[in-house]
Amino acid sequence: MTIHVGLYSEDWTYYEGCPDSISSGGGGSGKQDLKDQIVLYKEKADSTENLLFQLVDGGSTEELQQEVDMSTPPESMDIYNELMNNSPFLSDTVVGSAIYKEAVLPNAMLRDIMVANPQSAKNDALMNKIDDRWDPMPDYMKSEILEGRSIVAAKEKLESELSRYRRLRSRNFNNLIGSFMNDTTLTHQEITDSLVGLFENETDLDAKYRLGFLYSGNDRYEQGLNVINSISGAFDLNNTQEEEYQSMNGYFSLLEALCDSSDLTNPDSLMLSSLYDIYINGNGLAVQYARNILLALNEIEYEEPIILPFPYKTGKQEGFNAPDVTCEKSHLLIIYPNPSNSYLIIEYEFEKQPENALVVISEAGGKRIKTVHLNKQIDQKLLDIRDFKQGMYIATLFVNRITRESVKFTIIH
Repeated sequence: MTIHVGLYSEDWTYYEGCPDSISSGGGGSGKQDLKDQIVLYKEKADSTENLLFQLVDGGSTEELQQEVDMSTPPESMDIYNELMNNSPFLSDTVVGSAIYKEAVLPNAMLRDIMVANPQSAKNDALMNKIDDRWDPMPDYMKSEILEGRSIVAAKEKLESELSRYRRLRSRNFNNLIGSFMNDTTLTHQEITDSLVGLFENETDLDAKYRLGFLYSGNDRYEQGLNVINSISGAFDLNNTQEEEYQSMNGYFSLLEALCDSSDLTNPDSLMLSSLYDIYINGNGLAVQYARNILLALNEIEYEEPIILPFPYKTGKQEGFNAPDVTCEKSHLLIIYPNPSNSYLIIEYEFEKQPENALVVISEAGGKRIKTVHLNKQIDQKLLDIRDFKQGMYIATLFVNRITRESVKFTIIH
């Protein structure tokens, strides 16, 4: 049995693995062109990543999340304005915190925030969190948010651009590896030394695994295992990466013992047990490698699963379509909170959308302060009243220049 170790990245796609252009050959100029491309796309990726870091959540997700989590109702407008000012680059983490701060961010505010960040509508977990609020968000507001699923948000465009630069860099990097490996003018040791130099200059986790495989593939198992062992101290691994690392660490230790065995085709029971343990309980690429060895030993039978689309699945979003609105309420206009000190929500609902509808805010003496145009059949309008004087006010609803309803409310500071 021959054990093959991989040098190529696991992030394989057809486009990357089978590009539509022929890779440069073994000549020095071809290698230099690839190196130049690697540097170019790394610079572009770093620049885009830095821009994203500055824009997303104002440069600090942890700080903005804490600000939302610690906010109180008197700070509603301040928090709302800060989140809107950081839009459309809010992270799902911050939006999730905003959803839970119902006492600070009522439905109208939350709707505006999520509409301003269309990417949030594509996170099913966030959409489900909305239903956990004590004051249910109206279906028409959910529909407005879900329109973001058909929009490519500014944050997503930058993330896509970053992914593209990384993909192009990875493609050129893999082509450079291929260029070295296919260079007939170099000895095996020169090729190995060149590849070691390439991987050692890389700072990502994937490169360390590949360097470990390179050493192992050249009967330098101890050096390979040392590279793998160094990962835990060199990288801040998340939970998933930590589980994958533990599996890979176990695999490398087993690989050395397996290749030191006098008969590769007949490993002892302890080795087989370890392979099965990685295959069944492991995580990441180590599972695939352990499975392939077991397949080669005829210990297991494996067929790649084929996932077929469910024939009855529909793309329609159930439960979020705007309802057929009919006015069953005794009031067309509702003003709250009342009394208020920083913001006001003007809620209205018509049997059908009028041609000309507006709400006029007036002082008790009759002086007009603000006019709010109503351009939908049903909605909640947010009004910043921090500059309004303390006192009694009247909100009057006009439909086609006819007075339909008046509501009194009080502002306190």
